[in-house]
Amino acid sequence: MTDQAQLHQQLIDSMTANGSLRTEPWKRAVETVARHEFLRTGFFHRVDGAVPSAWAPVLEGDASWLEACYEDGPW
Repeated sequence: MTDQAQLHQQLIDSMTANGSLRTEPWKRAVETVARHEFLRTGFFHRVDGAVPSAWAPVLEGDASWLEACYEDGPW
């Protein structure tokens, strides 16, 4: 299993455990679609502790990009 596949499965397991994936059609959709494919151009993460709110870019070449793609949270 690749790193991406492991991260994808961990996300599915987490979303199932926390009740985000409650029906088979939604679970199949999440299993079928690789989340990182939607984020190839990058996305933004909120900077913890920044006042006022600040956002930092996370780009495909960044070391934590793939892991961040499969976090169970907003971008």
